Amino acid sequence: MKLSYIAELIVELAVGMFFARTAFDALGYPGPGGPNVHILRNYLAVFSPILLSGVSAAGGVGLVVEAWRGRSPERWGVGRWTWAIAPLYTLASSIQSIFVLTGFMDAFRDPNFTYAFVERWRVSWSNLALLLVVSWLTARLAHVPRASGADAREWSGRILIGAIIIQSLIEMASTLFPEM
Repeated sequence: MKLSYIAELIVELAVGMFFARTAFDALGYPGPGGPNVHILRNYLAVFSPILLSGVSAAGGVGLVVEAWRGRSPERWGVGRWTWAIAPLYTLASSIQSIFVLTGFMDAFRDPNFTYAFVERWRVSWSNLALLLVVSWLTARLAHVPRASGADAREWSGRILIGAIIIQSLIEMASTLFPEM
């Protein structure tokens, strides 16, 4: 594994944690062990989607840089496709949330625009999880040739798929069992 991939993974996690921490402060949630702490609802259902959004956005930038430099393999695997799709999904959902639902100019007039912007990165991952699983099954049924070798970006994209699927299951559980 190249040192640059390790550094990129650290930056991706740092961006995701920055987004989650900013939303954590903006929304005024109690810290771990504070009063009225509901782990599933407060942390997993609220902050992990924001963390995933930040990670996917930073990973998408890394993928664009890799492709721009001509270092991307000719045939992409499911991991790279995930790094390509997840940030676009996050961006589209966030733009809809920030500008369409709150009003384009009202979003800029908000004195807490930074906090509102980061909080709006909390997207629902359940639709994307279903899309990724269905796309993978379709590729397997259509016998699409696999990528020749899996490098660090490919494997981290596969881990991202797992995280998105787990997050979508958490979202479903928090909807079905709101008292958790």
